[in-house]
Amino acid sequence: SVCRTSQFTQRFRVQNITAGTQRFRVQNITAGTQRFRVQNITAGTQRFRVQNITAGTQRFRVQNITAGTQRFRVQNITAGTQRFRVQNITAGTCYT
Repeated sequence: SVCRTSQFTQRFRVQNITAGTQRFRVQNITAGTQRFRVQNITAGTQRFRVQNITAGTQRFRVQNITAGTQRFRVQNITAGTQRFRVQNITAGTCYT
């Protein structure tokens, strides 16, 4: 879901999710360019939360997650350029 967004370019790509429970939350983004890519998730429970981003350029990429429980939380980013890449996670529990 997306709530309270304004004045920015936002791209969300979610593909190749085949099983399990996924939650995606993006809120309180007020300015800048954001890109979110989540792909090739095949099993398990994933939660992605990005909140309180107020300015700058953010890129989020999560790919090739095959099993287990993953939680991604990015919050209270106020300025600058941020890039988040999480890839090739194959088993277990990951918190980033």
